[in-house]
Amino acid sequence: MKSKKIQISIIIPVYNPDKKLIFLLNSLKKEIKKFKSEIILVNDIGNETNNKILNKVKKIHKNLRVINLKKNYGQHYATLLGISVSKGDFLVTLDEDYQHDPKYLNKMQKYLLSKKLDVVFVKFKDKKHNFSKRNFSRINQFLLKKVFKLDPDIETSSYRLMSKTFAQKLINDSFIEPNLSCMILNNTSKIGNIEGVHGRESKTNYNFFRSFKIFKALIIDYSNILINFSIIIAMLFCLIGAIFGINIIYDSLTAERKPSPGWASTIVIISMFSSLILFVQFVQSTYISRSLSKTKISTLKDKMLK
Repeated sequence: MKSKKIQISIIIPVYNPDKKLIFLLNSLKKEIKKFKSEIILVNDIGNETNNKILNKVKKIHKNLRVINLKKNYGQHYATLLGISVSKGDFLVTLDEDYQHDPKYLNKMQKYLLSKKLDVVFVKFKDKKHNFSKRNFSRINQFLLKKVFKLDPDIETSSYRLMSKTFAQKLINDSFIEPNLSCMILNNTSKIGNIEGVHGRESKTNYNFFRSFKIFKALIIDYSNILINFSIIIAMLFCLIGAIFGINIIYDSLTAERKPSPGWASTIVIISMFSSLILFVQFVQSTYISRSLSKTKISTLKDKMLK
């Protein structure tokens, strides 16, 4: 007898989970019991406790499978890999620490279908992150809205539901450093929000380096902000250089009125323009490498899996 088609896939990247993962899975079990479903835990390689908890939940939940990565790749890589191995008609991504309540799943699916959207994000009014991550999130949302020209009321989050058809676009999408919000917004404008209550976060793996990588991906990989800025600066300095050159020529022709600038001034100006040239070349090489070093999750999958 042919097995029933999987209707919904739940993808959860895990890194050193605690008992909240068990609570989350128990809650999920109640919410998705009416669906033919699968739960995919992508093990982003943590400590020994990580493996103990994963072994425990595998015995309890029969529709659960664990995908082990070779090393710690980070949340976006792990989530994208989970999307690439999922089989459901609808895919849901959420965090391991129960800050995303499964009770919104049914509402997300209904909203996506009724509005004919590709992706629905849960929008949290009051995020219960620590001070640094809360402010990082605000800056991130501000930049996303500016780069992708989003409606001011739209927000992204890691709690999202998407159709299988759209998920295939993400699997085939090229990237340098994956940022799921950027990849989604780069592939569709058919997104929406439902409002939800944010659970208290038990821990955070975000630090300055991780935050910098996310901002770098957003500003360099998915926008032209930096190169546009460098062009404006270059044009400004060209104008200054032209004025300076005209002034030197004028002074050389009217030496009796005003002496020509000394060597010190000339060297300072040359150094300033040389620094500008190096900066513009750096920006240009960064954008050239952006198009040359892209890859896809389908290409990386075999290298990432344990």
